[in-house]
Amino acid sequence: MVRIGPNTKLPARREAVTLHTEDGLRLVGELALPADRAPVATVVLLHPLPTHGGMMDSHVLRKAAFRLPALAGLAVLRFNTRGAASEAGRSEGTFGAAEGERFDVAAALDFVRVRGLPRVWLAGWSFGSDLALMHGIDSRERSEGTEDIDAAEGSRDVAGTGGRDGATVRDGADGRDGPDGRGAADGADDRDGADRRDGADDRGDTEHTGDAEDTYDLERADGTEGTERADGTERADSAERADSAERVGRVERTLDIGRADRTERADGTGDAKGTGDADGTGGAKGTEHTEHATGLVEGVVLIAPPLRWSSPVQRAAWAATGKPVVALVPEFDDYRLPEHVREGCAMIPQARVITLPGAGHLLVGHADAVLDHLVSVIAPETPVPLPRDWDGEWENHQVTIVDSQRR
Repeated sequence: MVRIGPNTKLPARREAVTLHTEDGLRLVGELALPADRAPVATVVLLHPLPTHGGMMDSHVLRKAAFRLPALAGLAVLRFNTRGAASEAGRSEGTFGAAEGERFDVAAALDFVRVRGLPRVWLAGWSFGSDLALMHGIDSRERSEGTEDIDAAEGSRDVAGTGGRDGATVRDGADGRDGPDGRGAADGADDRDGADRRDGADDRGDTEHTGDAEDTYDLERADGTEGTERADGTERADSAERADSAERVGRVERTLDIGRADRTERADGTGDAKGTGDADGTGGAKGTEHTEHATGLVEGVVLIAPPLRWSSPVQRAAWAATGKPVVALVPEFDDYRLPEHVREGCAMIPQARVITLPGAGHLLVGHADAVLDHLVSVIAPETPVPLPRDWDGEWENHQVTIVDSQRR
């Protein structure tokens, strides 16, 4: 019997994979399947901001791939988005400021569709959560016209100074994921203690420890709008909020019309037009990006979402799908506190916001709690909390941290 630690790699059928994007890039990834059974569900993981250290080995994602196939029977796909690098290698291309990454998300979802993997969910951490919101549903679910309205809001600064929704943001919310975006890469303990999950806003009675790993200097992004409050948060002016609300209202009306015309195939792909190959083996190559396999996504889990890159229009599109949207928000997040995420997702009636007591944005010491919540949402038939000990084969795998910015 061994205590499951940060570097404990449990048995799984692991395969190095290459994802092919519609715009011609090859992305490095790994698929991990249960070693002795068929997967009960699938999670596609989207990592934090690559320009600040995010990659497929970011600690929460790595631990999910190391543990969840064995402990929860999940298929886990993780990969480096364009230009990002990890121990497994570097993906082709360069950072796409959340827009080019739509091809990356599409390629990942096409991959799991071709493989016939069941019950597909997206789970994104920080920047990855915005990618999930922006690109996790296709044009048939979003409805025609949404992208045009979104474009009318104004182009996003490539450097990441967007933040167009005007929702409350903590001072310094520049869309970054800390100095390295990796969290406990050096093997920090994950023991999180009891983490109540019986309510949408369960803070528990924990106290913030002020661990150094959870804090870092933040630099305000140039070009942000709104007035600064005394507590360091920002608010948009009333005109901007009214404009945003009107845009969302127009989109929701458009989506209501589009829903009447949208049908969903029995296999859950939502491809009423039959764009896939007859044998079901389609793929990203040779297809329009609006025709990719995102219709198969059953729901999305947002981990420490900054809501920085996604717009209210893109979030409102999830309302029309009715698909689950669950946000796991650190109690002491450096970008968006739980109440701010509720405000930012107010246009999604089915959205649930769950507070991670005592946690900061890097989730150091809280990976166990995140994985428990992830499994409870994606595979509710699996008991949680997950086992903290393992009786069987295992491997101690110390990951080599790679800097995506060094070539």
